[in-house]
Amino acid sequence: KPLPKGSGRGVAVQTVFGSFMAQVAEVEVSKDGEVHVKRVTCAVDCGIAINPNTIEAQVQSAIVYGLSAALFDEITLKNGRVEQSNFDNYRAPHINEMPSIDVHIVKSNDPPGGMGEPGTSALVPAVFNAVYAATGVRLRKPPIAPDLLKTYRRQDNARAAVVVPLLMTEPIDVVTAVTMSVGTCRKNPKAMALWAALLPAQWCSAS
Repeated sequence: KPLPKGSGRGVAVQTVFGSFMAQVAEVEVSKDGEVHVKRVTCAVDCGIAINPNTIEAQVQSAIVYGLSAALFDEITLKNGRVEQSNFDNYRAPHINEMPSIDVHIVKSNDPPGGMGEPGTSALVPAVFNAVYAATGVRLRKPPIAPDLLKTYRRQDNARAAVVVPLLMTEPIDVVTAVTMSVGTCRKNPKAMALWAALLPAQWCSAS
């Protein structure tokens, strides 16, 4: 069903280190420009899943630090030195700030791929696209600055935006998003399998 005003979903698809990953982020943007990530759904094909529990935990923790980069953290320099030194000035999300996270592992007989960084790098563009779907404001650099979103005006057609891979496009509806993504990845069966695993449960009822 359609999301309420001020909410949006964004998609990111990537292939890196021999693994394929797709993420859908659902966000809510307050009138003050504060972004709350409510849910993240991830499908991953990393080859043979030697330890599925470890893969799931790795994706969950990677999403934590992706959220840190998207919402809070910035590396700044002063007199040639990095100013941030510990978690008091480079923080991770608190438990009450964490979204619901679903991880779906696609069965594969391919050689194992990397599972360290993919969850982090896919999360930021998924969140930025969700913010665009919710507000019509295109963000290009993390972390999100609430001041940029305070005067947002929701666009009726801004329901979804796509990253394939990690490149942002104009807002499009869900059916077009799926068609574009599958079309772009047509020569890549793994990417198509990720869409098949990820999208139906989350998006089939969306308008």
